[in-house]
Amino acid sequence: MGYTLGQASNATGRSKSTIQAAIKSGRISAQKDDIGQWSIDPAELHRVFAVSVPNTHKSNDAEPTQNTELLIENAKLKARLEAMGELKDQIEAERDNLREQNTRISALLTAPKADPYAAILERLEAIEREKVVEKAPIVEQQHNGFWKRFVG
Repeated sequence: MGYTLGQASNATGRSKSTIQAAIKSGRISAQKDDIGQWSIDPAELHRVFAVSVPNTHKSNDAEPTQNTELLIENAKLKARLEAMGELKDQIEAERDNLREQNTRISALLTAPKADPYAAILERLEAIEREKVVEKAPIVEQQHNGFWKRFVG
């Protein structure tokens, strides 16, 4: 999330017009949001302007530089945290997808299966029945003619 012109002005101790002039000249990169306000990345702002820190005591000149570095580091960490949040969302979506696949595979594995040998056994039984029919003796009736029956 970037600074608005007012927030950037407060953070640096510069006027809004100074910051806007830096944007127009290209010293600071910034984008306009949906409602037309400037959005300035904190790291970009503090790269160009030092942070205005109200000092109640006198200290060495290194403190504003340290604060600027801390703000830049803070902005980088926020960006990494946002990227990690997006990565977390991707991981959760992938986990849900894998759970769904696992459910489908489990359903397939636990479904009753047809006996793969049933068709083979039926065919073998049919062949055996055909062989029994072929081996059965054919009984022919003998017809004796008239004279054989009469004479004997």
